[in-house]
Amino acid sequence: MAVRTSLVHPTPLPTITPGARLGSLFVGSIRISVAVAAPSELVWEHLSDLSSHSDWMRDAVSIVFENDQRRGVGVRMKVPTVVGPLRVTDLMEVDEWTEGKSIGVRRLGRVSGEGRFQISSHPGGSTLTLTESLRFPWYLGGALTGWFARPILRRVFRSNLVGFADRVEALL
Repeated sequence: MAVRTSLVHPTPLPTITPGARLGSLFVGSIRISVAVAAPSELVWEHLSDLSSHSDWMRDAVSIVFENDQRRGVGVRMKVPTVVGPLRVTDLMEVDEWTEGKSIGVRRLGRVSGEGRFQISSHPGGSTLTLTESLRFPWYLGGALTGWFARPILRRVFRSNLVGFADRVEALL
């Protein structure tokens, strides 16, 4: 059994972002990359299938689309999410879609922020990188919750990417 390699990029400690909504504190950015032994076209084919994300994301219970759109900028979805005792329904909107390369979302629910998947090609496969920046509202503990949640989220996000890579590689 091969050992999967991933990179957990160092990020600064939680900070308050200028212009952040009152009572909503930025908890820093998490960036994780995982090598996928598959061509970027195959990685994109499966990453761009937004309806399948709850199949490989441990924290996403399901995905409910708000209309018939499933691809591209403007897709809106509700994603019931569970991480430990924290249960929220994320309202997300795709705000970046670069065919074959990247997908970006804005989180518009109680936990707000931005997320971005990016695919890069290299000899022997691809690298899938996830960057997440989250803000927890004061009534969910604000920056304190973010500080405690950060290492847990890093593990969950890494596990999600490894699960995705394993899923895609199994198709080869």
